[in-house]
Amino acid sequence: MSLPFPTSPISGMDEPLSGREKRWRRWRRLSIFAVPSAVLLAALVYLSLQRAGDLSVSAASVRTAEVETRQITEAAAFVGRVVPMDLVQLTAPETGRIATIHLRSGDTVQAGAPIVTLSNPERELAISDRLARIQAEMFTTSTAQTGLSDAGNQDRRAYLEAAHLRDEAAERLRRQEVLLERDLVNEAYVAPQREQLQFRTRVAEELRAVMERNGPSRRSQESAASAYLAQLRENQAATLGQLDGFVVRAPVAGRVLGLDLQTGEAVSAGDPLAQVDPGKGVLIVAQLDAFYVSRVRKGQPGSIEISGRAVPLEVAHVSPDIRDGGFRVELALRENVQLNPGQSLQGRIDLAASGAFPSIPAGPFLEQTSGSWIFVIDADGRTARRRNIRTGIRAPDRVAVISGLKTGERVIISSYRDFGDAKVIDLTGETP
Repeated sequence: MSLPFPTSPISGMDEPLSGREKRWRRWRRLSIFAVPSAVLLAALVYLSLQRAGDLSVSAASVRTAEVETRQITEAAAFVGRVVPMDLVQLTAPETGRIATIHLRSGDTVQAGAPIVTLSNPERELAISDRLARIQAEMFTTSTAQTGLSDAGNQDRRAYLEAAHLRDEAAERLRRQEVLLERDLVNEAYVAPQREQLQFRTRVAEELRAVMERNGPSRRSQESAASAYLAQLRENQAATLGQLDGFVVRAPVAGRVLGLDLQTGEAVSAGDPLAQVDPGKGVLIVAQLDAFYVSRVRKGQPGSIEISGRAVPLEVAHVSPDIRDGGFRVELALRENVQLNPGQSLQGRIDLAASGAFPSIPAGPFLEQTSGSWIFVIDADGRTARRRNIRTGIRAPDRVAVISGLKTGERVIISSYRDFGDAKVIDLTGETP
C-alpha cells in the first residue's frame, strides 16, 4: 500500500530555509560589496591623513635655485645709517609745554646756551613753594644757631667778668693785708675784703662750671645746626636747579640737530627734544642678523659703496643684545669721506672664513628658517618637501650648506611666510 507522501528525505533544493539561515545569506551577499568598499574607504582616509599637512602653491609664485658648489668668502651685508659721533641727546627734564624755542635745527650753539624753555605753571608753583619752605627752615635753623652761639658767648663773658671782679677783690685784699701788717688798718677793716674775695671766687667758679657744663651740649647743637644748614643749602640749590631745569641748555658746544618742535607743544619728561653734534666726525650704525652675533668683532674690516667705489671701514663697537632678530654694530670710516648724518649706505663686513662649498642663494626663506631647514623639490618638479639642513658661512648673496643638501638639487628660496606648518607642498601650474 502506497503512502500519500514520499518516505525518502526531502532534497536540499526543496527544503524550506529557517530565519537564521536567511539572515546569514543576506549578510554574506552584502559583505561581497561591503569589504572592498571599506578597503577603498580606508585607503582614501589613509591618503588623506598622509597629506593633511600639505599645501598647494602655484609654481609661478615661488623662487627656486639649484645647489651649486662655489667659492664663498664669508661676509655680513648691511644697510647702515650715518650718525654723528658722540651725538648728545637732549630730553625733556620735566613734563610741560614748549614756551620758547631759542634756536633752530642746524644752528651752532655754545655749551650752556639755552635751546628750549619749557613751561609748567603747576610744577613751577610746587617747586617755588618747596623753595620757600626750605628758605624758611634755613632762617629758623640759622636763628637757632645764632642763639646757641650768643648763649655761649654770654656764658663766657659772664665768667670773664666774674673772674675779673675776683682778681680785683684779690688785689684789694693783698694791699689791705700789707697795711694790716704795718698796723695801718685794723682787722675789722680787712675782714669785709676777705668776704668779698670769697664771694667773687665762688661766683666765678659757679659761672665756669655752668660754661663747662653747657659747652659740650651747645657745641653739639651748633654742629648739628651747621650740618642741617648745609643740607638745606644743598636742597635749595637742587630746587633752584629744578626751576632752572625748565630751560634746556646745550651740554657741549656744537651744532643743533633734530629740533622739530612747536611753541605750545606738550611734552612729557624724558621725551626727546633735540640733539647736539659736537663735530667729532661720523659713524655708520647698522643692524645685523642675529646669526652673526658670535662672528663680528671689534676691528674687523669692511667697506661701504659710495658712488660705485668701495670705501674701507672697520667695526668700532658691537652691542651683543639681540632685538628684533638682530644686533647693533657701529662702524668707523678708515678714509676721510664727506658724509651727511641720516644718509643710508650699503656695505659689508668681511669675516675670516672662505672656501669652495655647496651653496644656495641667500633668499628670504632665511628669515623664517634661520638656515636650519628648507623645502627641497622632488625630481618631478611637482612636490617640495621640508628637510632639515645645516648651513655654514654666509656671503651677502650666498649661504654655504654643510649637510642636508646635494649639489644639483633644487630648493625653494623665496619667503615661507605663507606656508604655515606644511611639511609637503604641491607645486601647481607651470613654472615660469
